[in-house]
Amino acid sequence: LAFQPHRARETTILPTWNTNSTSTRVEISLDVWVTTQLCRRRIVASNPSHGTMAPMIRHCVFIRFNPNVGRDERDEILADVVGLQHHVPGVVAIQTSQNVSPEVGMDHGFADGFIVDFADEIARDNYLVDAEHQRVGARIVAAADGGVTGVFVFDLLVHG
Repeated sequence: LAFQPHRARETTILPTWNTNSTSTRVEISLDVWVTTQLCRRRIVASNPSHGTMAPMIRHCVFIRFNPNVGRDERDEILADVVGLQHHVPGVVAIQTSQNVSPEVGMDHGFADGFIVDFADEIARDNYLVDAEHQRVGARIVAAADGGVTGVFVFDLLVHG
């Protein structure tokens, strides 16, 4: 497939397609020029007409907030996380909650958390380097008790 560059507001987008008939994925690489800075994005979509879908990634993050961080600030931070759903391609769903487990003490103080479901590992990897995600992540770490030691991250493969 051939595309002409699209130019709008000092942004040039140059898509390149990479697919093969036996693949379960179609890769689209975008070279995006914003003024003079190149921002590369690789988007991968599953192709349901070919074999098994790639497993989703369930990204689980649990936070032990600093006791000085009030409920309103915690809720604002979690709302920022939810805001990433429509910002980062490949995010399927985001859920946030306080811990509701009746198993007293088993949370080790990680009383709030969220889960992000990604279409696949590439979507998760794109999320990790996204500037808005990094801004929200820095806010979480700053509000966590002990910084990064107050944040627990665990990613699961979810087979369809």
